Amino acid sequence: MNQIIRHGKVVRSALGITVKDADAEDAAYVGLDAVAGVRVDGFGEDSPAKRAGLLPGDVIVAIDGQPMKYTAQLQQAIAFKDPGTTVAVAVARGTGRKEFTVRISAIPNDAEEVAAAPVEKKKP
Repeated sequence: MNQIIRHGKVVRSALGITVKDADAEDAAYVGLDAVAGVRVDGFGEDSPAKRAGLLPGDVIVAIDGQPMKYTAQLQQAIAFKDPGTTVAVAVARGTGRKEFTVRISAIPNDAEEVAAAPVEKKKP
């Protein structure tokens, strides 16, 4: 509701990554005591997370100090923040931890993209 009042529409943000829940092998590889976190599998085009220095295989363990245990929790932590906001992303990498500052970006609105697409007129 707040976003509709402020922007006239819902605006969702993203880190620009593809992810999956970390499994036991991921946790062991990065030295986690428990199976938790979200593994970075890849990056979208012009990814804010990639620009900030995250790498495939990193396991995101916290956003702004809040522990991240699974993918949906990460999505919720990022999606409704305003685009351009910076977040602290803590990752487990190798046997250490690193923290990155990521300026999140807006997810393009599918409805806007469809509305902006040229319409091919059918001949009678």
